[in-house]
Amino acid sequence: LTSEARNLLGRIRSRFGNVQIISTCRPGARIATTGKISKHASGQAIDFRVPGRKREVVQWLKANHRSGGTMTYSDMDHIH
Repeated sequence: LTSEARNLLGRIRSRFGNVQIISTCRPGARIATTGKISKHASGQAIDFRVPGRKREVVQWLKANHRSGGTMTYSDMDHIH
């Protein structure tokens, strides 16, 4: 992971506690819908869950993390 990604993960852990990592750096990763290189390929993306606090974490990320993006889907239990 990049230092920025590690720092953000540390801030999330400090604020919300238990963070379960789903996926981080995946060399060669591509975005399924476009075929473009994914931010996971360079260690700039983290997929994770914080059990029972998804909505709260997403709201915090939107308010406090402006570089990069926050994605989630209603049928997923994790945050990207």
